[in-house]
Amino acid sequence: NGGSNPAPTLPTGLVAGDLMITFAYTRENVDGTISISAGWTELYNNRAGGGLFAAWRWVFVAGDGAPTLTLGNHVGGASGDTAGAQIAAWSGVDQTTPLGTLGTLGNFASAQDIGAIAGITIGANDAVVVMGGKRDDWTSVATLTGDGLTWNEVGEPDSTSGADAGLVWDYAIDGGGGTTVTAKKFTVTGGAAATSRGAMLELNVAAVAAEDLATKRLEIGLSGMIQITGG
Repeated sequence: NGGSNPAPTLPTGLVAGDLMITFAYTRENVDGTISISAGWTELYNNRAGGGLFAAWRWVFVAGDGAPTLTLGNHVGGASGDTAGAQIAAWSGVDQTTPLGTLGTLGNFASAQDIGAIAGITIGANDAVVVMGGKRDDWTSVATLTGDGLTWNEVGEPDSTSGADAGLVWDYAIDGGGGTTVTAKKFTVTGGAAATSRGAMLELNVAAVAAEDLATKRLEIGLSGMIQITGG
């Protein structure tokens, strides 16, 4: 490709043992690929009509730097296809098995909203993270609601540079009894109808640190949307 790779920054305030998730999305849906620095564990990496959706995890160790994301191909994509990425981190996550259920990655027909993203069941004190990407920009995206959970937004960056795209993700923490998280739809204001992607996953709380996770200490590293160009 002839454009730039997304370059998300590390969250501030990281301490050893924090679980980082890098979420990347590009509207390129023809032949593009995306990869990350060695060592990150891939959670999703799939291209379909709703765009290229990818996520990886890493447990922070002092001295770690931000990962490098690399876009590939994009030969058949439209000039100005937009890509972006963010990194968020959570404390109190189990070190041995940080993730529980990985929900189904959806590919959604053209619509104003993103979803409905298939639901999952999370364990006591665990957290659910819901991620979505859309092949257009927006004015805002409403924070998710429902299932007796308190929902928080990680971020909702979008771009009108190039061919427009945005990514959004929210999270919630179970109150102690386990939760069946129903299918979720991100309600989008502004922009136009477009195809989109979305998935949700479970973060496993460490048994000795449930209280730490319940404080919802979330450090977020944000980067702007980066325009990429077709070949």
